[in-house]
Amino acid sequence: LDEVYLELNVPILSDVPFAKELSLNAASRYSDYSNFGDTVNSKFGITWRPMDELLVRATYAEGFRAPTISDLYGGQSASFEQYIDPCGVTAPGSVAGNGACTAAGVPADYVQLGQGNLPCSTLPCATNDQFLNGSNPNLAPETSKSTTAGLVWSPRWVQGLDISLDWYKYKISDAIIADSVDRILRDCYVLGNASRCEGIVRAPAGNITALNYGTANLGRIETEGYDLGIKYRLPELAIGNFAVDWQTSYLSSYDELGQNSAGNDITIGRAGEAGLFRVRSNLGLSWSMGDFAVSYTARYYSGMRED
Repeated sequence: LDEVYLELNVPILSDVPFAKELSLNAASRYSDYSNFGDTVNSKFGITWRPMDELLVRATYAEGFRAPTISDLYGGQSASFEQYIDPCGVTAPGSVAGNGACTAAGVPADYVQLGQGNLPCSTLPCATNDQFLNGSNPNLAPETSKSTTAGLVWSPRWVQGLDISLDWYKYKISDAIIADSVDRILRDCYVLGNASRCEGIVRAPAGNITALNYGTANLGRIETEGYDLGIKYRLPELAIGNFAVDWQTSYLSSYDELGQNSAGNDITIGRAGEAGLFRVRSNLGLSWSMGDFAVSYTARYYSGMRED
């Protein structure tokens, strides 16, 4: 990996009406990977302070994550998968005899074979041959775009008080996720994506004798939310110094690309599921005097749902 980057901080206005501060930030990074080629990712930000007590900020950024060595070359394992072959005449929504199945040498009257190379009585049906799954040396990088905007208010009539509110939105494309046998077969034979047919080996009778699958660039994640922060350091008192720090995050959406039972791409809204709390809030109270300090922290996470 060879990289070069450039960052610029450009002050535009200072100490003028409606612009105590106005500045721009721009950064760009060029990366040249031996595995994937080159890429350019940039970030742009603006900071505007119309008055002493109010700060407005916004950013737009591009992101890039190369697959890890483990993602690419971590090895594979064998399994006997259960799946539905869409080229079989008994498959739901069978495409037996179409161009993709014919090009793969599948007879028009082929019936999916399972354990012992016997015709499957029920579907999905377990394969009689080992399939390999795991790392994928053909993975491409994940990419992302993010946008944020927010403000910080420090009212002059309440010394020590800072209130911040920020909005964010992130989108990750080509996310590296676990692939599946049914998805590969659907993409190859039903949707006609020839690149997804690589690694599928069939016997003259039409049954699949080998298939390589594992991780693939098939995911997409979009998330949006808000962060509210309130910090207040009270004026110094004879009994000590008191401070409050309250940070709250609200997850308005967390959407992933998925598939329904028919194999069609759908958007799955996961905000509120296990680990994706709608609301997370931390409240900290502290007191200090001389050589002593006491702090108290309370944490709140909203409820979750699970199927």
